[in-house]
Amino acid sequence: MKSSTIVKLFACILILASFCGCVNNKIPNGIDSTNSTSPTSETFYTDAPLTTGTDTPISESTLAPNATDVPSVTNAPANTNTTTVTKPKTTTSNTTTLAPNTTLPPNPVGNPINLEDDSAVIPSDLLEDFNAIKNSIIAFQNTLTITKYISNSTVDQRTTEANRLIKISTLIRYTCPELFYIGIQTAVSTVYNSQLVRLTISFPDMFKYYSVQDLISMRNEINAKISVIVNTAKALPNDFEREVYIHDYLIKNIKYTDNTSGNDGYIRSIYGGLIKGEGVCEAYARSFQALMLKLGVETYLISGKASGVDHLWNIIKLNNNYYHVDLTWDDNDSSVPDLTLETSKYLIDHTYFNQTDDFINKSRDFGGTTEYTPIQNLVCSATEMNYYCIRGTLVNSLDDFKTVILRDKDSFPDGYYKCIEVRFTVPVTSTQIKNEMKLIKLSAGSYSYQYEDRTDTGVVRIFGW
Repeated sequence: MKSSTIVKLFACILILASFCGCVNNKIPNGIDSTNSTSPTSETFYTDAPLTTGTDTPISESTLAPNATDVPSVTNAPANTNTTTVTKPKTTTSNTTTLAPNTTLPPNPVGNPINLEDDSAVIPSDLLEDFNAIKNSIIAFQNTLTITKYISNSTVDQRTTEANRLIKISTLIRYTCPELFYIGIQTAVSTVYNSQLVRLTISFPDMFKYYSVQDLISMRNEINAKISVIVNTAKALPNDFEREVYIHDYLIKNIKYTDNTSGNDGYIRSIYGGLIKGEGVCEAYARSFQALMLKLGVETYLISGKASGVDHLWNIIKLNNNYYHVDLTWDDNDSSVPDLTLETSKYLIDHTYFNQTDDFINKSRDFGGTTEYTPIQNLVCSATEMNYYCIRGTLVNSLDDFKTVILRDKDSFPDGYYKCIEVRFTVPVTSTQIKNEMKLIKLSAGSYSYQYEDRTDTGVVRIFGW
């Protein structure tokens, strides 16, 4: 692994202290509100569905909502117990807790960022509440109350309902990159009486950096940018070529940074990736997810550890098969010294483009995707859509390597930066590559070239002649 990659990934871990915390599983003992005219509110603390938080704001928080976030429930008269069966199973209401001196515009929803319908990947038993919470966030309402009509509920039942909302909020963070302002914390509290359980889910960080008016403007910028990029990609002949375009576009236009000074939190979002052009691995992964979803391609956000450091990347579905894609680790221009900025833009690596579980597991520890995406088991075993397989640059020997270089060296249009990227399926050394290149004439007359080998992954790039 190149030192630049190690530095890049090591930089991710510096952010850990800012938001990653241990979560308490203690549930306070509640007093049944049927015994008093003023019910006791219970605040539920739950283990976070994710245990990795260094480079992902997907960890749930132990933060309990303020007292004003907990709705009061007036105990119903005893004779109403006989009418509970006629009530709807679930009702919802929502509110917006704004920052000081902030007001909602007449139409707070504005123009939402509409990506591909995500209902297909959400379990059916969660879909109703998933949509209610998602629509609340789209409307910039950071607090939603969901009422479940459960007679004489037990602590276990209420805990189950609270954990259910925590799971849904995690699903929203994984499947809705357009909700870039949701923040990193989720709080769930409950009040109850003999007839119902009222759960309040809130997102305390929603207005931490921006007002509603700011968020609407930012969302409009993102919508416009997505339209331009996606319309260009749609002109390409198939999903593979569209994926290559999106992958390469983002790497050319995002600069990796973990500098949190003055970025107002956007380096982890699609606003950082698409508008500001800088961010950590999460900005790469969420931007890729948003654009591919807009193109109608099933795309997931995956979190885990890469070489021991918390990290995010993607899994994509093409031709009914799943593949790993890691744009951050494919952004390796800094590993080649003395390159101009313009030249570095064209040195796009595809080492981690549509890879298998076997390949990715050499540098990843993510405990199985179910643990982190809580959606389904995503098995990545196919190779047909791997970049090198499609391009015909997967080689089994030095003779094959020479054949590919001679075949492709003159295939570049005038004015197009020349770069041939080959991946070996067998171990090779830098010395072997150098010796082989001495036997290959790239052009007539005198010329020079540069090369980079990532023999840890079998990838060799010849460029600059």
